[in-house]
Amino acid sequence: MEVMRAQLELSVCDVPSAGTEDPVSAGLNGRASSQPTSLDRPGRDFERGSRYIYDLSLDHIRTLADIVELEVSKSGNDDLCLRELRLIVNHKTIFLRSFAGGRWLNQSTGNILHGTREELRANAAWQGYSWSLSEWIAATGGAISQPELVQRLESCIATAMHDLGLAWKPGAAQPLHVRRRDDSSVSVRVELVRPVTSWAHADVALDFDLRLCENGRATPSITHVALHDAVPWFALPLSRSRAGDDQRMLTALKDRLTHARPIVMAHGICPHVDASANITY
Repeated sequence: MEVMRAQLELSVCDVPSAGTEDPVSAGLNGRASSQPTSLDRPGRDFERGSRYIYDLSLDHIRTLADIVELEVSKSGNDDLCLRELRLIVNHKTIFLRSFAGGRWLNQSTGNILHGTREELRANAAWQGYSWSLSEWIAATGGAISQPELVQRLESCIATAMHDLGLAWKPGAAQPLHVRRRDDSSVSVRVELVRPVTSWAHADVALDFDLRLCENGRATPSITHVALHDAVPWFALPLSRSRAGDDQRMLTALKDRLTHARPIVMAHGICPHVDASANITY
């Protein structure tokens, strides 16, 4: 069964110190070559008593058989308590796990919550799961909306910029902007920041294109990755010394983004991009 989209919904316990400021990630494949998805959307994440949903990377995930685990992990010493987690594949719940007293990710649990292949498939939601492309077309009109595309790209970008010193621009309600480039591609601009000194940061614009088709077949790929750095006046003396760091950062971003799979087209069918940047069959 083809996996067109995978999402993870997490509910944080409503108890003291349940939320965390630590980086959190999740993965489905377990392969050493698969980078876990960074669970980091614009704005606040993992606050007490809140519920969040994230798109997961489909790197090495083509069908349900490729989902061999569900692992949620974090770094740091700021504990996290989870009340419930839900794995959603193709817009339908396939795994649901609740914790009556909460499940802590802390030093005593190794900061990891792990579900094995056997546990996933024994879950009642997995046992009762069914999906078909015709069902998806009936529910969505055969389209991936622009807001859904933004959600998919958020996780892709968060994972690509992980450990590179970049972050979503604070105060921007939606720092990711998508527009139609042509019939088979969209252009994306992302408002980010990076530290320049210990007490200030610089605005950074990340640009790239998401091309959907090649030679009449759906082969989504990210191309033309570029960074545009607005260096503030007080950091000008540092700008030359940062040139090498900028190039290394751009190289790492290009590598991570070009290997990402933020979007999958059913059966290789080549879609079209409409004027509002919706992807339609």
